Amino acid sequence: MPGTAAEGDRDPTPDAARDRVLVLGATGTLGRQLVAEFVGRGFPVRALARPGTPLPEECRAADEIIRGEITRPESLAHAFQDVGTVVSALGLTRQRDGLGPWDVDYWGNRYALDLAVARGVRRFAYVHVLKADKLAGVPLVEAKSAFVRDLQASPLTATVVCPSGFFSDAEQILAMARRGRVPLVGSGRAKVSFVDVRDLAPVIADAVADGIPWIDVGGPETLTTRQVALMAFDAMGLRPRLLSLPVWLVRAVVAGVGWVAPPSVSGPLRFFARVSSTDMDAPPHGHRRLGDHFKAVVAAEAEAGTGTEAKATGARA
Repeated sequence: MPGTAAEGDRDPTPDAARDRVLVLGATGTLGRQLVAEFVGRGFPVRALARPGTPLPEECRAADEIIRGEITRPESLAHAFQDVGTVVSALGLTRQRDGLGPWDVDYWGNRYALDLAVARGVRRFAYVHVLKADKLAGVPLVEAKSAFVRDLQASPLTATVVCPSGFFSDAEQILAMARRGRVPLVGSGRAKVSFVDVRDLAPVIADAVADGIPWIDVGGPETLTTRQVALMAFDAMGLRPRLLSLPVWLVRAVVAGVGWVAPPSVSGPLRFFARVSSTDMDAPPHGHRRLGDHFKAVVAAEAEAGTGTEAKATGARA
């Protein structure tokens, strides 16, 4: 269990309005697990979902589903009524509707913070980025860091959670292996400790209960980026083919792309370049391992009849 507070120091049995949890970004990979975690602990849970977004099974367990756009706060004041804790997994994973990181990761969360303060919410937990100080200059990270500063300056009890990459992020490496080659930035010795969101959700719930102001979270194992790539090929049953790219070359290419490409392209590339050459390991939590996840993904694709053609292509490469 994270933190130092004793079990008896935590809040007693949940009590409706006082302990209602509002989950922002509830339909996302992490958000849906947060809904399930707090529901499982007996808390009344209200989940915020965008209009038209399909509801994952985990979200259906919430007491209430509120549909709305966090970037239009005037329509969401009621969502924060009678809420004790806000947990935000809100962030821009893909550029959409012409929105960028500052629109969602900063302003979306800032609107939520202002509404939380106005409605008397007591606690606000936010999912940040691990080692943000080493990723300065990346728009996504700059937007998140700016919100964290605002949150810490607010009157609410703040919990900032900084996870390493998710297993779902690592699936991009699996996709590269499926295509036959995985590029590595530098020597491939940068460290990372990917964490499964099913292991992360209880850590966040514990941190909120214990009133921990800041926690870095990794998975149960620390790997190099090279080891992750080899795991991906092993899961696919393919001969490893790695392409080492000098750090200086990657940064030069990303800088050049930044001059000619829109932020929707240059932003994610800049984030990838920085993260791939920075140690992104954190204290271990959970028990689920990345290699097992890769194999489960491949097995599920095989059962569904997908990925077969790609695998065959990779085997011939």
